[in-house]
Amino acid sequence: MINKFSSWLLFPLLFVLGVGLTLSGYLLVTLVSSNGKTLQQLEWSGEKMAITSGIGSIVQGNLVLRTSGEQTAAALLPLKAVMAEDYPQLVLELAGMSRGQEILLLWQSRESRDQVIAKPLLWNGEESMVVYMEGEPSWRGGLTKLGVGTRGQGDESLRIHKLILKPAATPRPLTAAMVLSPVFSNWLAHVPWSGGSINFNDVAADADFPLILAAVVAASMALLLYFLLSKLGGPKITPFVLGGFMLLAWVAVDAAWQFNLWRSLGGTLHQYWGKSHQEKLSDGPDGELFAFIREVKAHLPQAPARVLYFSGEPYQIGRGAYHLYPHNVFTYGYQDTTSIPAPEQFRKGDFVVLYQRSNLRYDREKGLLIWGGQSRAAEMIFSQGNNLLLKVL
Repeated sequence: MINKFSSWLLFPLLFVLGVGLTLSGYLLVTLVSSNGKTLQQLEWSGEKMAITSGIGSIVQGNLVLRTSGEQTAAALLPLKAVMAEDYPQLVLELAGMSRGQEILLLWQSRESRDQVIAKPLLWNGEESMVVYMEGEPSWRGGLTKLGVGTRGQGDESLRIHKLILKPAATPRPLTAAMVLSPVFSNWLAHVPWSGGSINFNDVAADADFPLILAAVVAASMALLLYFLLSKLGGPKITPFVLGGFMLLAWVAVDAAWQFNLWRSLGGTLHQYWGKSHQEKLSDGPDGELFAFIREVKAHLPQAPARVLYFSGEPYQIGRGAYHLYPHNVFTYGYQDTTSIPAPEQFRKGDFVVLYQRSNLRYDREKGLLIWGGQSRAAEMIFSQGNNLLLKVL
C-alpha cells in the first residue's frame, strides 16, 4: 500500500519518468525519420530577407542594400530545422558593388542565440560567390538566422539575388547526442530582452521540439503511468492528480523562463549599473541615434521649434522623435518620395533632421534639400556623416 508521503513523492518521480519517455520517443522518431533521408539544396531569393540595419529595398525580386559613408546595412533570413554541419557550402548570388569590396556573411545559431556572427568576405565581382564553411568554429548547431551585410565604404549598393545552402556529399550518421544536444541547448538558450519578455516565454520558441510541447507530453506520459499503477492496485486517479502533473509541467517551463530572465538581468546590471541617465541612453540599443539627436538638440533653440524628422526604420522614427521632445516633431518614414511634404509646405525657420535617409540629399554648394525632382532652400546647421540638421530658408 502506498502511504500518503510516498504518494507525494510519486508525482515528481513519475514526471521524471515521463520526461525520459518523452525524450526517448523524440529520439526514436527522429532517428527513424532521418534514416535514408537525402538532404536537399536549400535556396532563398533576396526578397525573402528582412532588413535589420541600414537602408534597403526590394527591386525585381532582389534585395538591394544601400550604404553611405560609414553606414552598415544588413539583412537576415529566419531559419528553422537547418543544421549547419549538414551544409558545409554556401553560394551567394550578388551584384552591384565595386570589385574588392568587403561583404559580411551573417548567421545566428541556437548556441549563439543572442549574437549574430559575422564572417568578412572579399567580393571580386563574381556573380556566384562560393563560401566553404567546413571547419568554421561557429558554423555548428541549428541555424536560426542567415544573411548578408556590407560595411559603408562610400556610396555603394549591394544587390542580393539568391542565397543557397548546399548539403554535404555524404550525410552525417545521426547519433543520440547529435539529436538531443540541440534540444537541450535550445531549451536553455539565452534569449535577450524584448518587448514581450515580461509576459511571454520566448525560450526556444523556434525549437524543433519546443519546451512547452515537451512538458505537456511528459505530463501526459506521467499521467498514463499513474493510470497503469492505479490498475495494479495503486492510488486512484482524481482531478487533483491531473492538476498535479499539469502543475509540474508549468513549473518546468517557468523554471527555464526564470533562468533566462535572471541571465538577462545580469547582463543589464553589467551594462547599466552605476551610470547616469544620459550614460544609460548612450549605451542603450539606440545609443548611436541618441548621440546624434543630443548634438542636434544642442543646435536647436530653447523654445520648442518645429522639427521635420526623416528617418528609415520605424524604430528609429519613434525613438528619434522621443529624444527630440519637447520640440514640435513631425515624423516621416522611409517610403517613396510622395510621402515627403511639397516644397511650399516647408516653412521658413523649420528645422529638418535627416537620419539614415537615402531618398533626400543636401547639395552643399547650392544650399538645397533635394528629393524626387523637387528642392527647397536650406542651410546646414550640423552634420555627422550623412546625418544632417538643416534650417529651411
